Amino acid sequence: VDSWISRARHLLRSGLALAVLATMATQPAGAGDKDYEVWLVDQSNTNGLAHGGTIHIFDGRDLETSNPATAAPISVIDLGAATSALCQASTGANPVRPHMVVFNKGNTHAALTFVASGHVVFFDAATRAPVTCLRMTAGVGGARQAHAGWPTEDDQYLLVANQNGKRFERIRTDYAAGIFTYEPTAAVDL
Repeated sequence: VDSWISRARHLLRSGLALAVLATMATQPAGAGDKDYEVWLVDQSNTNGLAHGGTIHIFDGRDLETSNPATAAPISVIDLGAATSALCQASTGANPVRPHMVVFNKGNTHAALTFVASGHVVFFDAATRAPVTCLRMTAGVGGARQAHAGWPTEDDQYLLVANQNGKRFERIRTDYAAGIFTYEPTAAVDL
């Protein structure tokens, strides 16, 4: 754990606006040394836009070297491109300020919350493609904010903290079918 904290601090010092550090195993549990990825969320807007952002994906082994600052991403997701287009088509608004990324138990999908606009985007982890964009309900004073999301232990839901809207919200998740259903009537009004 200390080595990961040290690496994360190094990345922060190198100027990367880091929102979350998440790992994704690419081999089944118990399969010896695991290959894994590290998805780093840059909360800055996409260059030239007032929305979007970037996810930098690294091979986890590259970050285990004695100088992780020399590691190059194996993939980059520009959230101002396909992700923003999907959100605009699905919700009529662009996603602003990516904040937290988490993976389901099977590591087949990632869910990314957007703290300024209230969006939650699900990605196919293997293809890195955004597959669903949902937007949380406006709450207190018309505010909405998908501050963080977390999958339930049984992978049936993603629970979302709508911090400024003062709501605890729920998305039904069927990762095998690729179906993600926002359930606003299941929200807890705080």
